[in-house]
Amino acid sequence: MTFKAATRPLCRLCGKPVPKVTDRLLFGQSPRDCERFTGYRVARPSNKEAAQRYANGQILAVRYGTMATGAAAPGGGHFNERVPRYVESATYWDGESYRDEHFCSDPCAVRFGYFAAVQCPTLLTQAFADAIEARRT
Repeated sequence: MTFKAATRPLCRLCGKPVPKVTDRLLFGQSPRDCERFTGYRVARPSNKEAAQRYANGQILAVRYGTMATGAAAPGGGHFNERVPRYVESATYWDGESYRDEHFCSDPCAVRFGYFAAVQCPTLLTQAFADAIEARRT
């Protein structure tokens, strides 16, 4: 589940920013794989700006392929043929989706729940209240 917000939420327990929900694009893939998998692209953009055309959001990070040889080279090439550096993958964000509205991680949510149970013993759910009532009868 994701949460969309205008400003980045902070964790209610530790105060850290809640992580963004990101997607990833893989470049330099075969046409066949591109048909089978979303996020795969045949193109080999040379830099982050060129890769931005393929992302449906803001690129946060790119990883470059150092060199490709043989079958990975455009047009097949020979095994000792060097290919210029290109963007191998890009991580992008849609500009508004975060992992959660209140917590940066599940451990923080669990610790906050325990903290709330200890500090506010009258804070309970209807299911818990029904179980206590059933136990009494």
